[in-house]
Amino acid sequence: DEEKSFYEKVIAFIENNVKDTELSVEMISESLGCTTQEFYTRLKGITKKTPNEIIRAYRLSVVERLLVSTNLSVEDIIVRVGFGSRSSFFKLFMQEHGMTPKNYREQQKKMLLKSIW
Repeated sequence: DEEKSFYEKVIAFIENNVKDTELSVEMISESLGCTTQEFYTRLKGITKKTPNEIIRAYRLSVVERLLVSTNLSVEDIIVRVGFGSRSSFFKLFMQEHGMTPKNYREQQKKMLLKSIW
């Protein structure tokens, strides 16, 4: 229960600060009242992922949701989720999905339409 609560606090902090391009491990650990090293150790024990991996994964999940549920431009989405660099965003997105955000949006919307019919 304590680990679950800790993880939920981490995610809530990331969610509330996702737009901030300066969002960092230090900011999160400070908000939770622990040192950066304690934070890394505790989070790694819960998720097996580093805090930066969790931040990136959360940001990507928001991107995926926005691509499918809105008509916002990719540029607007990049800003909303706090990616500081357009090129690093596209590189990360391509690594994760093997396609551009535009193609991902089109594919997901087609799949959604197929599931409705």
